Amino acid sequence: SRCEKLSRGHVASALDACKVLPINKKLVTRLISAVNLSGPVIYANEHFFVEPEHSPRTPLEDILSVLQKAAEIGIGPKDSCLQLIQRLEEEKTAIERGEAAANARLQAAMDLLKPQHDYYEY
Repeated sequence: SRCEKLSRGHVASALDACKVLPINKKLVTRLISAVNLSGPVIYANEHFFVEPEHSPRTPLEDILSVLQKAAEIGIGPKDSCLQLIQRLEEEKTAIERGEAAANARLQAAMDLLKPQHDYYEY
C-alpha cells in the first residue's frame, strides 16, 4: 500500500499483496489497475516482464497465475481478469512471433531519434 502511494501503479507490491494476504476483490482490483497502468509486456533476459516506469520489473508468469486463480475462484471482476489475461498473452505472443518489439518503450524512443525529414533531398 505504501509503495503504491509513493509510486502509482506499483505492480510488484500489488502482486505481493495478492500472494501473501488472503486474496479478495480489493486486492485483485488493485492488481488489475496497476497492470493496466504499467504499459506493454517487455522481453528481456529470456523472460517476459511488466515494468511500470520508476518501479521494478514483475515477471509476467506470476501476474498471469494470480489473475487466473482469481478468475477461477470468482474473486474480483472476472471479466476484467480474463480480458487482462488475454491482452497480456497476446502481447507475449506478438513478441515471440517477432510482430512486436521486445521493449516497446525503447523502440518508441528510438523512433523519435530518427529524422522525419531528409534535408538532403531538397
